[in-house]
Amino acid sequence: MRVLHAAALTTATLMLASITSAQGLGAAAAREKEKRAATPAKPVKVYTDQEIHTAPDDPVTAADATGDGTAAKTGTGDAKKGDAKLTDEEKAAKAEAEAKAKAEADWRARLDQARKDAAQQTEMIGSLNAELGDLSAMTYGQGRANKLNRLEELKQQLAQTQANIANLEEEGRRNRYR
Repeated sequence: MRVLHAAALTTATLMLASITSAQGLGAAAAREKEKRAATPAKPVKVYTDQEIHTAPDDPVTAADATGDGTAAKTGTGDAKKGDAKLTDEEKAAKAEAEAKAKAEADWRARLDQARKDAAQQTEMIGSLNAELGDLSAMTYGQGRANKLNRLEELKQQLAQTQANIANLEEEGRRNRYR
């Protein structure tokens, strides 16, 4: 009987707590709604397709977006000095970007060539294995020994090529190539 009374008392306490907290939450929500209605809404920046597609590195476009594009277009006053300074910085950044792009293109060419070499070596290994497995040809002799030697050479070359591919892929990760 004591357990029943304790359970009923616990249930009643929980129900009372949930009712009072619900009233508190409702009041808090009403106060928050009034507070938001009292403060003016901040203007929201809307981006157009034209703003998204323009390059931020272009000083004329950037100046037009800020509203004082006349000085940048005409090149008069202090804006000209600032543009010349930015142009030097932009040239350095552009040269750096071009060097990085050239290095990435060179890396991609080396990686593609290594992958082509690996595919060719794998194909030749498969062909030699098929020839060596064909029992209708001479089983023993100088030709078979030459093929076995060539097979071992190709397996070593393939292992070196695969190691080269792994090194090139690691180089790409280090340099953050896409």
